[in-house]
Amino acid sequence: IESAGINSLRGIGRNIYCYDTYHIYTNYVRRLTGVDGALTIRGIYRGSRNRAKSYDKLHYRYFNSQEPDVTRNDYTYSPGSNDRYELAGDFTAPIGKHLNYGVSYTYTHKQDNNNNILYRLDRLASPDYPLGWLPSTADSLLLAKDLENSKDETYLSNTHNIEGSLSGRWDKFEFSTTLSAEFLNEKIFFVRDTERHSPQRSVMLWSPFAQLKWKPVKGGEIRINYSGSVDISDLSEKIPFTDTSNETETVKNNNNLRNGWRNNFGLRGNYFGDKRGDSYSMYANFGFINNDRANTMLVDPATGKTTLSSVNVSGNYNYNVGFNTQQPLD
Repeated sequence: IESAGINSLRGIGRNIYCYDTYHIYTNYVRRLTGVDGALTIRGIYRGSRNRAKSYDKLHYRYFNSQEPDVTRNDYTYSPGSNDRYELAGDFTAPIGKHLNYGVSYTYTHKQDNNNNILYRLDRLASPDYPLGWLPSTADSLLLAKDLENSKDETYLSNTHNIEGSLSGRWDKFEFSTTLSAEFLNEKIFFVRDTERHSPQRSVMLWSPFAQLKWKPVKGGEIRINYSGSVDISDLSEKIPFTDTSNETETVKNNNNLRNGWRNNFGLRGNYFGDKRGDSYSMYANFGFINNDRANTMLVDPATGKTTLSSVNVSGNYNYNVGFNTQQPLD
């Protein structure tokens, strides 16, 4: 290990986590006999309050540099709250004998408050103090606060989503299509020591979906579907923040990430025999994304320390195929 120049981290820790959650849901449905349709209105509130504490004793070694070993005694306090309000309505109705259409609107407001306060207890006393040790006074604890890696972050967003759908059903053929348009406005208030950042953005997100179903024989069907969606990075990436809380690695945000587009295709066939009770199914799925995001790691050859970040890449894809069957034993 030493000849390869690999750094190491050894540690023990204890975590305490408290979590309270709240959920309120209301729903109203009315049948409209004049157009043979239905109107649904719903309101939702989801909230949570959390308090996390962690105690960590960490020992870092640097094999390929002249830096001495580092022993740390960390205490992290992370209070937070999350609130989500949603108001939605949708209307569905038939068109003639075989077709149905629907429209819906959803408004969502989110607010997330998350603090992360790191205290370096080894700055106050010997790092050999037992795990879970804290100074006797609050003033002493403030002296150990790591201002560079402690942060206060508030996330706000408002979303307007409009969706339209059209479907049809016949004896041997079915189809369904959906197009969703979502207008997202979001903002972050970020505080670290004397720094203040408040990045924001407004973006339109599109999500099409289409599916065809064909029943060529009794008990059998074939389905083909496609879905697409805009893939965006977290708004927090636009904050010029560098995390140096780990002695062996640095994590840097990348505010130049571009949006991506996800494509997913699916093909599935099923057959069930009434007489014997046997069944067969085959499926194949394929997906790819333009401007995907990947994590990168740069290693400093002099110290062995690493720098982690995210970049855009293209050419990523995934696929899977499968077959299964069920047969009676008698």
